[in-house]
Amino acid sequence: MGATGSSSSAAIAVQLDQSGPIHGGGHLSGKVYLSIPKDAYTADTLNLKFFGQESTCVHYQESESYTDSDGNSQTRSVTRSAYDSCPIVVMDISLASFPNGRVERGRYEFPFVLTLPFGLPGKQGTKSNGSYYVIEYFVEARLHRPGWLKWDVVNHQEVFLMDPPQASVQTPSFNAPVTTPVFFCCCFNQGNMSLLSNVNDTNIGVGESLKIDYSIYNQSSASIKAIEIKLDESISWSAQGHSEHSSTTLYTKRIEAASLDGIDRVSKDNQKPLLRGEGLFEEMNRHLSHVQFTVPACRSTVAGKLGTVRHIVSVRIITKMCVDNPQLNLDLTIYRPSANAFQGVAPAVGTVFARPADWQASAAPVVSLQPTLAMATAVSAVPPMATVISVDSNPVAAAPSAPLSAPAATDYSSVAALVQMLQTQGSAMTEVSLLKEWLTYGDVSQLAAYPATFSNIFGTIRSEYALTAFPENLGKALPGQVTLAHVVEAARATKTPEARGKVCSAFSSFVQDKTNAKVAFDSLGLPSHILTLVLQQYI
Repeated sequence: MGATGSSSSAAIAVQLDQSGPIHGGGHLSGKVYLSIPKDAYTADTLNLKFFGQESTCVHYQESESYTDSDGNSQTRSVTRSAYDSCPIVVMDISLASFPNGRVERGRYEFPFVLTLPFGLPGKQGTKSNGSYYVIEYFVEARLHRPGWLKWDVVNHQEVFLMDPPQASVQTPSFNAPVTTPVFFCCCFNQGNMSLLSNVNDTNIGVGESLKIDYSIYNQSSASIKAIEIKLDESISWSAQGHSEHSSTTLYTKRIEAASLDGIDRVSKDNQKPLLRGEGLFEEMNRHLSHVQFTVPACRSTVAGKLGTVRHIVSVRIITKMCVDNPQLNLDLTIYRPSANAFQGVAPAVGTVFARPADWQASAAPVVSLQPTLAMATAVSAVPPMATVISVDSNPVAAAPSAPLSAPAATDYSSVAALVQMLQTQGSAMTEVSLLKEWLTYGDVSQLAAYPATFSNIFGTIRSEYALTAFPENLGKALPGQVTLAHVVEAARATKTPEARGKVCSAFSSFVQDKTNAKVAFDSLGLPSHILTLVLQQYI
């Protein structure tokens, strides 16, 4: 694919070898063609740039004052547009330099190979009432001409990225029962209803099977008519302080009362014990029902700077009119595992670069560029360094903890350098790619020898996806070397019991000796229902 950009006396074009989509971690190759028809042309460098960005537009209403034909002051509503963009990745490469500031007459070819950073989100977007949110990528060739009234010769081509390969570790949710007071007409308390719901995998691909478990325990005098289960896609984005939102229901199912268990209301003839905590969880876990369906075609889950794409499972109890409807929501991470149609955005159509029949070019050597950890530029707030905590619960003894000292300027292989880069350059969109890149050249022996390093790494996590992707990548990088001490250190660094449960579960297939899993995980203070579900993964 390619197209040309030109001035009155020079032409430049980018042509890519790939005609279809690629993903982060793959290779992007092609040629830049340059034609100089004059004897010489003023220019100093020829550069290639690969970049990705979020782009947004929000239409909004604003009131303005005006004077009508009769001279009266009036107010009217007008529609305005706000635009914004934020970089995801930038890679610059120098293809050629011209020290004398001139390019001699001729035709030139500059081959290149770029290795893209891991974990880049795929191209996607949405439109709503003229507003839009889009993630897109381009490669741009630029012949730079210094000086006044001299314009660069530029050509760019869109690059179609698909979603990156995702974690293969199945990670269920770990929700406890939620007990909600039920009121009639907002005033009259009719007791409590408890709702329990979990999914078999919180990180799932389009076309894969999603199982949703649910259970109801009615400790109120209100009648239950049905239960409603939905999977919604919710997209929010902003531009210059203005925001827009769209939502789509991907799946819905209503289960009527006749098919439900545990819904009988409290009455004089039906007195139920008041259950809480572990007793309530065990009772509801004995009466689980489920629905199962294939995840339909949809966008990927994204947490960007300007926009988010969320996927939410909601389980709602439907009661009679004027009575509260208790509801439980669960967030999923959904990805598209194949290079099928880009949902929501029509790909741009490129023009094949047509070389003249008499084309004879001077071919430059192939220029290649590997990604560096500084290329991902979309960053978020830097969290504090996680405290190094050793496992002190025998018989799960931790190896001595290695203090993280500031790395030397060129020591990118140390764990300290990885943590520093995750803190200063990482974001919800790039943290997994930073870890993957470091694991290709970093000193992984430090990770195996010092379990406490996992605490520092996991203390930087910003996204739900990383809770499963970090364990998978670390487990594969340390085959047979991940211990329960590593898992406990990683889990302790996360912020919630649910996050600790996800981390422990995601590591389960990589831990060789699981004999003392209960002793180790007791030290994490997990709620009983989460501990029960986690230990099932270590049997």
